[in-house]
Amino acid sequence: MRKPDDELKLDINEIFGASETVLETTPLEAALIPLVGGVPAGTEIKFNDLSNTPIAEPVVLTVKSKHTTDFDHMMSSAEAITPEVAVQASEKPNDVPLESEPSSMILKPGTSGRSSDPKDLFLAYDYFREVFLDELKDSAGPRKTTVMLVKTFEVAREKHPEIFRNANWDANGNLLEDGSLNIQKIIDNKSALDPKQADITLDSALLSLLSLRLQAVEKGLGPDYAVKIKIRLKKWTDEESQKSGYGKNDPKILRRLGNYLL
Repeated sequence: MRKPDDELKLDINEIFGASETVLETTPLEAALIPLVGGVPAGTEIKFNDLSNTPIAEPVVLTVKSKHTTDFDHMMSSAEAITPEVAVQASEKPNDVPLESEPSSMILKPGTSGRSSDPKDLFLAYDYFREVFLDELKDSAGPRKTTVMLVKTFEVAREKHPEIFRNANWDANGNLLEDGSLNIQKIIDNKSALDPKQADITLDSALLSLLSLRLQAVEKGLGPDYAVKIKIRLKKWTDEESQKSGYGKNDPKILRRLGNYLL
């Protein structure tokens, strides 16, 4: 959803070049930047190996008379089963029912099994940048695309300094020239805001940056490119939010990002 004050005020030729050469295919100048972070691996669960543990077998003594009847055979079979059941029951704690429900948690589609880390939202948001790089690698080329990502961030920083202040520098003081964000710096900036308004301010800033980038593509390459990118982003957030995930794949996070594309 575009805000009224999110108009892109940049010379688009500085980013994508003159209009008559915009659609020329440029060679691949750099490998696409891999996704920032990743889904944290789940904790490995190891089960005790009981394969070598001897199994207690009940001993049943059956005394047969000279005149064995079918009834006697039935009683002997019942007696052979009874001790085994008694042994299994005696091994269970008194406070645990014999038929307890499984302890594993079953997740419904579109839910998360654990709480999210504050960084997860930004790791998911960075996928938007990856889509721009992928969709424009043949039309504009990686170099011009990263220039556009950096330029649009600079515009967004002027509009939302309370969120984006110094967010284009890494922890070592190096300028981020690929359009990515310093996640920790944004978190620190948000922490300094009024808690009641912090999330609203953050969403406004991230939405503004995405809107500026889509406008840059529309003005520089044409509306078809911008529409294609937006459709791909919307499809991703819609489909992934229906799954059960955690971390940057938390359905709540993906639904939140999907609202930026309404």
